[in-house]
Amino acid sequence: MFAVLVCGGRYFGRVPSSCPPRDINARIVRASEEQQQLQAGLRAIHAKSKIDVLLHFNRRGAERLSAHWANISGIAVKDLTSGKRGGPVVRSLEACRVLLAAEQVNLLLQYPNDEEEEFAAAAESLGIEVRYIDPAGVTSTAR
Repeated sequence: MFAVLVCGGRYFGRVPSSCPPRDINARIVRASEEQQQLQAGLRAIHAKSKIDVLLHFNRRGAERLSAHWANISGIAVKDLTSGKRGGPVVRSLEACRVLLAAEQVNLLLQYPNDEEEEFAAAAESLGIEVRYIDPAGVTSTAR
């Protein structure tokens, strides 16, 4: 089973409500480009590895956009928040490791984040591939 966890990216692919009116049009264009990048990236991963389940924490932006793409692509989606709002309920590095191992994550997609990248650090420590998504360059990189 190939499991992908999507983390971060609250403002990825969307226009934040705090966006100044003078920047709205440019931000709409950027959001559209980011959405296309996200979908193309997921399609490429799926073409190569056949994603069986997409995991996320039901946060706005990249996580929900990824879940939507998986739903319409016929891929199983698992919300790790168990109905709770506000993102991951685990914060310590060890708790992240336990969750990643329990869910048998094969790949973690880390989008730009307002918070710590504890899941990326935990995944790297477990030998799980981590791809850091760079929306400015519209590319993904592995560290």
